[in-house]
Amino acid sequence: MKKIILIIVGMLFISSIFALTFTQHSSINLKAPCTINGTNCLNTADCIISIAYPNGSLMFENSSMTNNGTGMVNITLPDSSTLGDYLAPLSCCQGGECASGNVDFSITRSGQELSVDQSIIYFIVLIAGISIFVLCLYGAIKIPYKNTRNKDGEVISITHLKYVKIFLFFVDYLILIFIVNILIGMSDNYLRLGIAFTFFKVFYFLLLVGLLPLVVFSVFIMVVNILLDKELHKIITLGMVE
Repeated sequence: MKKIILIIVGMLFISSIFALTFTQHSSINLKAPCTINGTNCLNTADCIISIAYPNGSLMFENSSMTNNGTGMVNITLPDSSTLGDYLAPLSCCQGGECASGNVDFSITRSGQELSVDQSIIYFIVLIAGISIFVLCLYGAIKIPYKNTRNKDGEVISITHLKYVKIFLFFVDYLILIFIVNILIGMSDNYLRLGIAFTFFKVFYFLLLVGLLPLVVFSVFIMVVNILLDKELHKIITLGMVE
């Protein structure tokens, strides 16, 4: 459990390092400040940059950036289709003096990156959702459904907890939808795995499609049990009177 927590905390920390975040499939004009010895670069400064994809392959290497003499340099990226964290080391030289730095950035589907505080809340909500799901599932499984019978197989008392059992299963389904929705966000913002994002998206869609049939089925089962229990109650009452 400790290892899992450390891995997730590490994911949150890594996400916070990349302050620049852009939207996938958008036109990205990457800008960076240019200073040498504490002063803004002149328009004669020569700045070059290399950008590496999340898998380590190069988008380009030692490409010149546009310098308008404003203390900022920029370059338009040719590709923004790959999700993840990009490394972007740059170097600027002017009059025989040079300075280097990094303008690392991230590309996400939304173009937004959660802060560390938001990420921690995200994680806490996920753990709370899973805990409630497990508790409700345990209760739904343990609560008896069948009515109490004697040795002869005759019903001697009605188990009203069966309605709680049905309700808990339904609540568990709603909680599962909530958990999968959280996992969609986590797979997008942290894992950046397209296959995981697609899996959770499809699973979420299937759960939503199954929600209405589940509501109808649950109501049907409840109504049927209420009617049957009423008849059983009459039979048990008559048997006790006799």
